Amino acid sequence: MADSLYERLGGHSTLFEAMHRLYEKMQKHPKISHYFENMDIESLTRKQVSFMTRAFGGSPPKEARSLKEIHDNLGISNHDFNVLISLMQETLIEMGIEIATQHEVLAIIENARDDIVKN
Repeated sequence: MADSLYERLGGHSTLFEAMHRLYEKMQKHPKISHYFENMDIESLTRKQVSFMTRAFGGSPPKEARSLKEIHDNLGISNHDFNVLISLMQETLIEMGIEIATQHEVLAIIENARDDIVKN
């Protein structure tokens, strides 16, 4: 059986580093930083790593609130989501993640757009 995306990314330590870098970028980005004001970024990073671990095949799904429920009151626009995608790709490139693996990661995130973006 082929390695999961989680394993190909490098497991927990690589995923944690990627999420840490991503949240640093998002906190500094002028268009989306307001979403992270007064947020516990360490807790948010841990939750994101847990979610991504499951999404990338690292462990069985855990029952949790849906992405839609979590993001519903935030008013995230398509433009904001595009910023996230761009910053995630930038992070993966900086970390030396193979292009095919980057595409898999970004496709999984893109598939969540309808649950995260508020129309």
